[in-house]
Parts: sequence; structure tokens; C-alpha cells
Amino acid sequence: MPEVKFRRKHELARKDMLMLMRIADTLPGNGAKQPATASDHVGSYVPETGPRVIRVLIVDDHDLIRVGMHSILSRVDGIAVVGECTDGNQVLAAVGVGAGTPDVVLMDRQMPITSGAEATRALLAAHPTARVLMMSVAGTDDVVREAAAAGAVGFLIKNGNPGQLIAAVRAIATGDHAWRGRPG
Repeated sequence: MPEVKFRRKHELARKDMLMLMRIADTLPGNGAKQPATASDHVGSYVPETGPRVIRVLIVDDHDLIRVGMHSILSRVDGIAVVGECTDGNQVLAAVGVGAGTPDVVLMDRQMPITSGAEATRALLAAHPTARVLMMSVAGTDDVVREAAAAGAVGFLIKNGNPGQLIAAVRAIATGDHAWRGRPG
């Protein structure tokens, strides 16, 4: 029976991601953007002139989540995904490479080699002005407190909607916080 449960969970996750991508297509100001392709996920061109573009680094060990967030964010005017990491141990090497230092790092909490909390602490030790939005499937008070203690300036539950993700990225990039609840 565990195999059936595993398969159902991933089928639901795939359906959820497709739904999120369809919703992202309907967001205001996104009509001119083309859907992202697999080759787009190495990095994105960020113009040096014009309106300020929020640079985002996505760190998540699940391909479906990482690619889905990339697809959603890359369709939003004023946001550019500048890189992706599959584990927390890759974050320091990714920051400052390619299109430059990200304005916001979307950090998965639980990864197989280096956790999001460990990676956040290491990132902030090397780059104290970095702004981290921690993400998790669990949104308990303990998990939110763990994110705050690591230095994250926001927390987002992964079962949220694209509008919440976009709003959190924008809030954090402008120096605000984006907590699902109050850390404490």
C-alpha cells in the first residue's frame, strides 16, 4: 500500500503544479511572457537598464517544485530567476555567479545534504544583506521559529498559491517581511 500512497501524493503534486502554472498565466501583466522551457532554468537574462528587476535564487531539492516556482516567477514582470540550486550546499557557490547576487533567496527548509536553516546561516555569514524566504510543507510554529532563528525574513507554506509567492518575493525584495504567522 505505501507505493499506492506515494504515487497518489506525486500525482496530486503534479496536478497542483499544473494548476499553479495555469493560474500564473492569468496574472495581470503576464500576457507577453512566453512559457519557460527546461533550458531556461539555468538562469535568466536580467536587463541592466530600465525598471528595477527583483533577482531570485530558488533552492529546492524537488524538481517539480523548483521548476514550477521558476515558471510562475519568470512570467511576472519585474521578477527574474537568476539561478537554481538543488541543495543548500550549493547556495554559496551560486550567489554572485551569473546575473549577480539575488535580491531574494527562496530556500526549502528540508533538503538531503544541507538543510535550509544551515544554508541560510552560512549564506548570511558570508552575505549579511541576503534576504531569505524559507519554504516548507509544514507550517507549525516550531518550523516558523526555526526559519526566523536561522535568519530568514519570511516563511511560506508550499501549498500556498502563486499570488502569495509573488507577494512574498516582492515584500522581501523591498525590505519588508513575509511571515505566514508571527515567529516568536
